[in-house]
Amino acid sequence: MSSLDAIIRELGRAAARARGARYAVHALVAALAWIALMLVIARLTPFEGRALAAAVGIPIVFVIALGAW
Repeated sequence: MSSLDAIIRELGRAAARARGARYAVHALVAALAWIALMLVIARLTPFEGRALAAAVGIPIVFVIALGAW
């Protein structure tokens, strides 16, 4: 295999890692937004299960981000 092919393959792997990091950051932001939304809803309405709803929503956001990647 030529060195050019190896370089191109390595660049493809680096691009995949960069995409993964970008999706992870987006998932983290979405998870924080989900928690903030649950806290706002809990303030406005008598919602007792806010901790459970926030805890359930976080893994869902990460699974969606993993699926998008």
